Amino acid sequence: MKQKIRLIAPLVTEGLRLDEYVADLSDGQVEVSAVILETGPASVEGSFDEALAVPGVVNRVIEAEQEGCAAAIIDCMSDPGLEAARETDTDRKYNRDVRYRGVVRGQRHSGAVGRF
Repeated sequence: MKQKIRLIAPLVTEGLRLDEYVADLSDGQVEVSAVILETGPASVEGSFDEALAVPGVVNRVIEAEQEGCAAAIIDCMSDPGLEAARETDTDRKYNRDVRYRGVVRGQRHSGAVGRF
């Protein structure tokens, strides 16, 4: 069975993250799709923009869960909404196996354990 991964760009600017940009990441076992937010900041430049992005990120994570995604990746250096997204499935209503990742936290972890 093909696993689905959702790449979430926490902004509303059209054309920055589209499925054709992530098509090369998909293969016979993994399907990667990309979405932007319906409402939120045009870009994430600081704490205020991060705060504006969180509701949209959480909505996109819930949408990914409902569509059967195995993982949701927040495509932003500040990982806005990561902790809030992890709290969305406390009642196990959706797919309890979905994983949430932020790009920067993953990089920090890899650097800490010596893997690049």
